[in-house]
Amino acid sequence: MNISQQKEEEYIESIDSNFVGRKIQKVFYEEINYEIDSEFWEHSQNIHSIDMNVIFQLDNGKLLQIKWDNEFRCYGIGFEELSEIRFREGFKTIDVTANQNWINKINREISSVEVYWEKIENQEYHSFLTIYIPKGRKKITRLPMTWRIDIQEESLWISAFEITESENNYYTDHLTVLFKKEDVEKYSLMNAREI
Repeated sequence: MNISQQKEEEYIESIDSNFVGRKIQKVFYEEINYEIDSEFWEHSQNIHSIDMNVIFQLDNGKLLQIKWDNEFRCYGIGFEELSEIRFREGFKTIDVTANQNWINKINREISSVEVYWEKIENQEYHSFLTIYIPKGRKKITRLPMTWRIDIQEESLWISAFEITESENNYYTDHLTVLFKKEDVEKYSLMNAREI
């Protein structure tokens, strides 16, 4: 097993040990406070776009924040345990537990979390005066881009993907939560991923 495979295995084991078998008691979205009347996630009934993080309060008291992460590179999904919900200037934390998409997932056991990976090419550069020059060969990196969370007989997907429609990109740099398999298929979310 190489270092990358070991890191991926440890990542999956950490997710399983923290999420699987637990029940979600509360769900929070943390967003940049743009001081507008509506949220990005209110524009669609079945797809929520969250500008920052999704936080689960679990039945064991843990607060787990699902977020953009740089564990494998500068892009992908990770999580960290919080000691408390942080209320920070310039951000807002919204309790969405009673939202119609979350309410039926509360106090139900997470039976599995499946991680879907995407391969990207990356290149290191060094600067010479004002020019960036490639350093070494391009490398292939696998990034954890989507989690499928199974809660008993239902699934939801949390992904770091952008929706492209009519040559416009939507939800860039957001976490996107999809509640319907039809939407996952519509945006080819699983087809573009390497398992």
